[in-house]
Amino acid sequence: MANAWSLGGNLITSRQKLAGCGTLTAGLSFGGDGASSFLKATEEYDGTAWSLGGDLNTGRYALAGCGTQSAGLSIGGSDAYDDNVTEEYNETVWSSGGNLGTGRDALAGCGTQGAGLIFGGYSGDYLASTEEYDGTSWTAGGAMATARNYLAGCGTQSAGLSFGGYDGSICATTEEYNGTAWSAGGDLAGARLYLAGCGTQSVGLSFGGYDTDLSAVTEEYNGTAWSSGGNLSVARRYLAGCGTQSEGLSIGGYTSSTHSPITEEYVPAPTDSTNLLDGKVAIRNDATILLDGKAEVGVFARDIFDAKAVVKDETTTLFNGTTEVIGWKADLLDGKVEVTGWAADLLDGKVSTAN
Repeated sequence: MANAWSLGGNLITSRQKLAGCGTLTAGLSFGGDGASSFLKATEEYDGTAWSLGGDLNTGRYALAGCGTQSAGLSIGGSDAYDDNVTEEYNETVWSSGGNLGTGRDALAGCGTQGAGLIFGGYSGDYLASTEEYDGTSWTAGGAMATARNYLAGCGTQSAGLSFGGYDGSICATTEEYNGTAWSAGGDLAGARLYLAGCGTQSVGLSFGGYDTDLSAVTEEYNGTAWSSGGNLSVARRYLAGCGTQSEGLSIGGYTSSTHSPITEEYVPAPTDSTNLLDGKVAIRNDATILLDGKAEVGVFARDIFDAKAVVKDETTTLFNGTTEVIGWKADLLDGKVEVTGWAADLLDGKVSTAN
């Protein structure tokens, strides 16, 4: 099933050039440029809304991040000068970690708090250098073939992915790291900088950025080549990302005129469909979910009376264990579901879908 972006809960503080890490339902955003200052602010995402976390000790923008919401890593960036600062997050506060060997901004990162990886960036010139973190200190890794800044990355310390960026011109370059050295991967379909990414080396996601204008483009990587994904709802550059290819999160950035609080979630697109899970029937969109003999209807309104559900408009009625949906019509009789219009049959534990 194709994935699509949909709007999630806005950041509390609008910002660009921030960093992120974690997952779709446990995300972390930190730092960035807030229009009037270099931000220390950290926010935590629960899949619906952002809440305040502990501030960075050093406000920075154009930094990198990796790890999880409860074990995050913020790396490098700029507070007017290229910074070598590393901070470690424990879901409450940030504390000092080991400094980078080379201070830099506009870099990318991936991995975990105890096994982090950073690459590229800028420190007087475009950088190809890579550094590896062991939870205490950074050591040099293998250099990228193409030095660049404002690139994106994803994956792990032993299986990293770098893509896009700027080396004097906008790059489509993708490189794969094996824990020792970088090798060429499949180029992005469209060269971009100021983009974000998430996922793994073999199941990666790139989104947003800038080519000759703000980009809403999303591309999915399969370990060999990039292919088109669903476009962002709002084109942005200088955004952050986290999560996976099938459950991604895009955070903040800059639109055509302002620092953005926008969050978008990348998940399978809804369909007029019926799913059978463990003997339970879920009908989404013009949507009814029947779980454990209880009917729940999303999208349209629901009223419950004495364990009976009555839904008006795209209408569902549950009486005495029998569900009847009028409009998009379904009947539940003797444990069997028949849906006509958007059609599915549940017969002896089997689903047949038509239309």
